[in-house]
Amino acid sequence: MGIRKSGLFFMATIMIVAVLFCGLNEEVLAQGNSGGNTSGGGSSMGGGTVGGGTLWATSGNPGTDPALNFIGTTDNVDLVIKTNSDEKLRVTSDGNVGIGTTSAPAEKLDVNGSIKVDSVNEIETVDGDTKVLVHDTDNVIKYKSVLTLSLQGPAGAAGADGDQGPEGPQGAIGPQGIQGSQGPQGPVGPQGAQGSVGPQGGQGPKGDTGDTGPQGQSAPSGFSIVGATETAPPGYTYTGLAFTAYDTGAQSVEQWTAKAPMPTARYNSGVGVVNNRIYVIGGTDGSSNTSNANEEYDPATDSWTTKSPVPTTRSNSSVSVVNNRIYAIGGYHYEYDSSHYLYTSLNTNDEYDPATDTWTAKTPMPTTRYYHSVSVVNNRIYAIGGYHYEYEYDYDNQVSIKNESYPVAATEEYNPATDSWTTQSPMPTARYIHSVSVVNNRIYAIGGYTWDNTSYTLLDANEEYDPATGSWIVKSPMPTARYYHSASVVNNRIYAIGGYTWDNTISKSLDVNEEYDPNADTWTTRSPMPTDRYVAGVGVLNNKIYVIGGYHYYYDSDTYPDNYEYYVTDTNEEYDPATGSWTTKSPMPTARYYHTVSVLGNKTYAIGGYYDDGNGNYGLLNSNEEYSITSAAVTMYIHQKD
Repeated sequence: MGIRKSGLFFMATIMIVAVLFCGLNEEVLAQGNSGGNTSGGGSSMGGGTVGGGTLWATSGNPGTDPALNFIGTTDNVDLVIKTNSDEKLRVTSDGNVGIGTTSAPAEKLDVNGSIKVDSVNEIETVDGDTKVLVHDTDNVIKYKSVLTLSLQGPAGAAGADGDQGPEGPQGAIGPQGIQGSQGPQGPVGPQGAQGSVGPQGGQGPKGDTGDTGPQGQSAPSGFSIVGATETAPPGYTYTGLAFTAYDTGAQSVEQWTAKAPMPTARYNSGVGVVNNRIYVIGGTDGSSNTSNANEEYDPATDSWTTKSPVPTTRSNSSVSVVNNRIYAIGGYHYEYDSSHYLYTSLNTNDEYDPATDTWTAKTPMPTTRYYHSVSVVNNRIYAIGGYHYEYEYDYDNQVSIKNESYPVAATEEYNPATDSWTTQSPMPTARYIHSVSVVNNRIYAIGGYTWDNTSYTLLDANEEYDPATGSWIVKSPMPTARYYHSASVVNNRIYAIGGYTWDNTISKSLDVNEEYDPNADTWTTRSPMPTDRYVAGVGVLNNKIYVIGGYHYYYDSDTYPDNYEYYVTDTNEEYDPATGSWTTKSPMPTARYYHTVSVLGNKTYAIGGYYDDGNGNYGLLNSNEEYSITSAAVTMYIHQKD
């Protein structure tokens, strides 16, 4: 192999040559030689002396002059060292050194054989070459320079596959899609149904007999008559009393009224009603964290009061009311900054007492989850289904700390009186984003969404839970598989309305309206909702269902972008199960979705949520809008006979 050497290494090599040469000759001339027999049998090399001309002594020589005293040649002839008549080392006239070579060396140092280097102090790679700094174990020779070695061994075997890298963080939310073009104006809705007949009026007082007075215009002493104004007819005096009468032939009057806004804009909140006051709890407030806000609205005074915050910040929690106490159970907690991301489902159970404005941490739910449902039967709370998700990522170290998720089938019963949980029979189908309804003290879990670690599935499953026996029964499936739908109960029938679905190419919101009769275990397809949508607000008032706001979506991958549209709607549509008909009502002033809807008396309140006007303006809402329906009425005044 060839070795490219530095100057100092070459000098070290010449010193080795000198030692070898001195071993062959007891006395050596100290000056260069010319015309010598380089392959001869021991003839002297004449001409030079050390200092004043003496021979070079093997025991050391003083007073040498490096310019005059050296071992070598003075003509253009190679210098050769032999042992046992075999050439061992050759220095060519152009400065190449060969050790054990059989021909003139082609490199500055050409070695035919192995090289041993002891006590390696440093090895590094620079620009593809290996640099080595060495010295021998006796410190006789120290190589102060770094050698560049052209030492190439055989190719190494292929290395084993490296371990799989950590899972990357969840991708950021993609950009908002383009707004679809505005569709044509819908047709005028059908005329509203006639209002119900008002109560029958009491019998009027008997009038005096006589030919002159008009019928009913006079009354016996001490009796009264009514009139349309405060002005009393002759012979009567207005009593200051009046009452309201309803005109059964006239249309009802409906209106939206903007009320005092909620202090904290947010969506996906929980809501509870206690003593005619609305409590909006938690949600997502846009601060990169879930909210702990708890705010009370009093419709009587149209005012908000900030109450004690919920102990656990959360969104998508389930809120129930038992004995005027509010229970916020489960949900998810989210926080994010530049170095850390955390998204975790919860099992916390916090009780709020509006009378004292205090929260109390109660026994946690056995299963952490969100997108679950809760129902109250006989003052017990039943948490059913949901989704368990734990994800945490360390951006500084680029590593996932935890990552697990799965749909939940658990059915867990909470007794507020004893602050205890009981695990009941699991729901046959694990799922989340489903609906639950209570009819005759039995709970019906309908539709939803699930996955089995390989694929996602929309569900049509309809399963009945009986708290009295703790057992589940599979019932007739819903005709249309879906999730994000609403379910309302009117006269012991369940109405599953709207929602979201997809197939191989199309994803869309739905207008489907399907009625379930638990007694007969049958489904009936009813008139579809005029506006397809999902994540709408729903309320039941006077046995009629009101679907308010929501999100319309349609996407066809085969024809995108021609068949792609989405928008947030302000639509307010009323369904009357008695007639099986829909009526388009006055639209909500603010289009929104993921809002709360609460019904108090004959008024409905739409609060908070999220908006998107399709022009790049979107965000959280704190608006509070009241919807009321009033039958046409007249005031009748009571006049007493003089």
